[in-house]
Amino acid sequence: MLPAWWTRKGTKVRLTARANVKSPKMQGGSGLSLDEIVQFNWEIALGDQTLSLAELQALARLKAPLVRVRGQWVQLNAEEIQEAIQLWKKKGSRQATAQEIVRMALGAGEPVGGFAFEGVQATGWIDELLQKLQNGAGLEQMDIPETFCGTLRPYQQRGYAWLAYLRRWGLGACLADDMGLGKNHSDAGFDTAGLAFQR
Repeated sequence: MLPAWWTRKGTKVRLTARANVKSPKMQGGSGLSLDEIVQFNWEIALGDQTLSLAELQALARLKAPLVRVRGQWVQLNAEEIQEAIQLWKKKGSRQATAQEIVRMALGAGEPVGGFAFEGVQATGWIDELLQKLQNGAGLEQMDIPETFCGTLRPYQQRGYAWLAYLRRWGLGACLADDMGLGKNHSDAGFDTAGLAFQR
């Protein structure tokens, strides 16, 4: 019984690291900011399966390059397993600011040993924040100021709401319209935005 990747018919499964963040639900008028300190744990995963410290230690004792873990064959070397155990023991539970968590989720996180970074898994208000930053989920529509002279198209209203949301969290942004030269405004059906972090 050979794993699919052994015969080059599949993708080799590797150990990866991800940050698991738990926070309470966001409450209206709670005054939260990106300076809030949150607790998170590093987790070691094999594909979509999270491994416990006991499982990693059991793998280390096998001292075999090819092992069967939860129904799938994987190739692991002793050095890789020991690095995972050390990460679990030394950096298993940590504190960070919400801004550091957001940076990690958006791909600007610190390298974790020799492991590929799988991303951030969050609950509570951190999860709500990341969902809105990554895909605009549940973004509230903003009332246009009475002092504004003009009419905003739907995509412009979404852009305004997006900028207002980022301002609330103290984040910089760049809002761009890719309609190009010579096109009528009505042809532009969407807006794109990027976050700016400063060290």
